[in-house]
Amino acid sequence: MVTARKREETLADAPVAITALGSRSLEQYNITRVEDMATLAGGSVIIGQSGITPTMSIRGVSSDSTNAGFDQSVGLIIDGVFYDRSRWTQQGFFDAAQVEVLKGPQALFFGKSTVAGAVVLTTADPGKEFEGEVSVGNEFESNQLYAQGYLSGPLTDTLGARLALSYSDSDGWLKNQVPNPYKRTLGGEEEVMGRLTLLWEPRENFTARFKTQGVSNKSDGPGIWAQLYNCRGPSPFGNTITGVPADLAQTIGAYYPIVDDCKLNDTASVYPGPPGSGFANSPQGDFDSVLTSLNLNWSVGSWTLTSVTGWNDYTLDDQAGYISSQGNISAEQRESNKSFSQEVRALSHFDGPFNFLAGVNYQKSEFLFRNASQIILAIPDARNGRPESQEHTATQDSDSRSVYGEATWKIAPQWTLSAGARYSDEKKDARYKVSFVNEWFQRIFGFPFWLPEGTVITDRFKDNNVSSQATLQWTPSAEWNLFASYREGFLPGGFSLGATPQAGLQLRDFQFDSEEVDGFEIGLKGLLLGNSLSFDVIAFDYTFTSLQVNLYVPETASFVVGNAGEAETKGLEASLRWQASQSLQLHGSATYNSGEYSNYRTQCYTLQTAAQGCDPLTNTQDLTGKPLPRAPKYTFGAGGLLRYPVRNWVFSLAADVLWSDDYQLDNSANPFLRQDSYARLDTALAMESADRTWRVALIGRNVTDEPIANFGATRGFTNDQLATLQPLRRWGLEINYRF
Repeated sequence: MVTARKREETLADAPVAITALGSRSLEQYNITRVEDMATLAGGSVIIGQSGITPTMSIRGVSSDSTNAGFDQSVGLIIDGVFYDRSRWTQQGFFDAAQVEVLKGPQALFFGKSTVAGAVVLTTADPGKEFEGEVSVGNEFESNQLYAQGYLSGPLTDTLGARLALSYSDSDGWLKNQVPNPYKRTLGGEEEVMGRLTLLWEPRENFTARFKTQGVSNKSDGPGIWAQLYNCRGPSPFGNTITGVPADLAQTIGAYYPIVDDCKLNDTASVYPGPPGSGFANSPQGDFDSVLTSLNLNWSVGSWTLTSVTGWNDYTLDDQAGYISSQGNISAEQRESNKSFSQEVRALSHFDGPFNFLAGVNYQKSEFLFRNASQIILAIPDARNGRPESQEHTATQDSDSRSVYGEATWKIAPQWTLSAGARYSDEKKDARYKVSFVNEWFQRIFGFPFWLPEGTVITDRFKDNNVSSQATLQWTPSAEWNLFASYREGFLPGGFSLGATPQAGLQLRDFQFDSEEVDGFEIGLKGLLLGNSLSFDVIAFDYTFTSLQVNLYVPETASFVVGNAGEAETKGLEASLRWQASQSLQLHGSATYNSGEYSNYRTQCYTLQTAAQGCDPLTNTQDLTGKPLPRAPKYTFGAGGLLRYPVRNWVFSLAADVLWSDDYQLDNSANPFLRQDSYARLDTALAMESADRTWRVALIGRNVTDEPIANFGATRGFTNDQLATLQPLRRWGLEINYRF
């Protein structure tokens, strides 16, 4: 069962493009992170590390998470609360009941409108009987040791509780190649998570569900995920630095001799910050968060009234940016975010032809972003001895309000029409301050490199939108479901809070516009072979106006958000699930997706020539007709689960393979920033007692050892490329005990 439209319905009955993963599927491969779902979620869904946080892309539409100013194209909903910051995907999840991945714009059902889709995570609730589970495991490649478990049961006749805990510690899987490294193995992290759930049911028509979760994550920092590759220019120390005096380049090379092989693999060259700098300590990342929600449901006659309240905050402290061999650019980044949200909705259950959904949503957040970076060398400022190159701080107060409604009309026994809309009102107040500038930059370069110290920029962003949605559904029998939908979506604009304050930066460089989308979907879902085989085929065609894109400025190693004029995605998705026998389940999927810019002129990529399409007078290029990033044209997936009972044990073998066409890694159409086609295989061999008390599993992820990247950029000052890589082949052993 899925609840994508706030009503319980089967996958076959829901007139939406959706993939649902239950707790057994998540347990099968020990999926505890958003990016680990990529193989199971289908080919049109790409989830992976961007170097800072995971980036979620659906049908080639995503928001790069490398800029703090972005709301997300793909919404994340955890236990009914909408989270619009990419950082929330950084934490792991565990003890999940179900994950639903919805494709296409979602205007009505999830707190705020989204333009690409939504990932809906529901954690487990306490049951009517006392139960518990303990799991321990070891992933061999990174020497990850983990343990997790839960206790659940009734405290009284009306109150139940569930306490879930998780601990993980890993050394990492990347081998540092630099001489005398501060750390030989990279990518390690230690994470502690805990969640308490209280479920109160004082009467049949009322439930109150309270959840609070805390996460503490300490890691080697986001920078280690990026690797140098496609090194394209010789120099005394292995790369080409542009715009830097030769004697300074030689000095940099003495600090950072490049020993990287410039390939996407399990090796990297990662240095700490320069000696004597504020970044001389090893790269690191600390992330702490608290998520709290309260869901109230009250059934009154033919109506269900629901209140969803969310309180959440996180703090982040990262030292990063000296990624791979890019030791000459260091950065410390600190973030904090506090958010409150309140949604109230009413859902009818009339026996007649009409039913309704109506609600209001309010969300308020306070966001702080601080960045101190160090470009080239650590030369202390003569005034105060600070070695950093610059420091800037940005704050943003956001206020989001919306009201929405939908009417459903049973036109005839086999025909249903649903139509609704959401009105959104968005307001953001931002303040950007350049709090420190190192004077040596101007002396070396001979011109102002940064905005003047003390510069303050303040501005307000306001916008409103009406996004509508309509679906006509025909169910000629219980086995067939045909539907056609018109959908709109809205992603508010805002401010490029992560932009480095390079000289000449103006107010218009900080603000970007809202993004809107409209288009159509036509779908067919069916059940065959006595309902043992289910399938769906869905065609889609969407146009995005003012598509929000992240532009990399290599001279300052910063990202600035802008808007593409227009983009289009259109394609065809198909999937099937077949219970071939009591012991064998099979599934498969195929996707064709044409995602491209239909009107977009932007800056040239580094060292792009006129012959390659760069206008030397304006330093711009026309990307009309070029593909969107993370938008493979073809993907195919297949998998299955075979279960074989032997006495009091059940042996099982699961396998899932995903083949993906090649795709672009950035927004500039740089031909050297592409992910090659790949075939990734995940597999699990398990032995489980017939009563499910014991389970032992050997789990393999990316068994084919494919280098898979989801994000790329040009290395600052050079013509070399960086890409963030998902972990390569991983094998692990897990033991579960239930009671």
